[in-house]
Amino acid sequence: GGMPNLSYVSLYQNFVTIDLAPLVANPTFEFGDTLDAQLNPIDCSEQQSNIAELLARGAFVNTDCPSF
Repeated sequence: GGMPNLSYVSLYQNFVTIDLAPLVANPTFEFGDTLDAQLNPIDCSEQQSNIAELLARGAFVNTDCPSF
């Protein structure tokens, strides 16, 4: 399972509600990989731990959440 070659995810301006848990569940999404989720209705407080986990792995995470 999983997507070991996944390195770039763009959800830019799709206006979708985002749950980052499936991406966090992919252990190979890490250092140098990129998530661009700007201009989407992300519940920043709900996704805070997921964003923090991706950042801790060394992934680049672009969202409109003010804490990151």
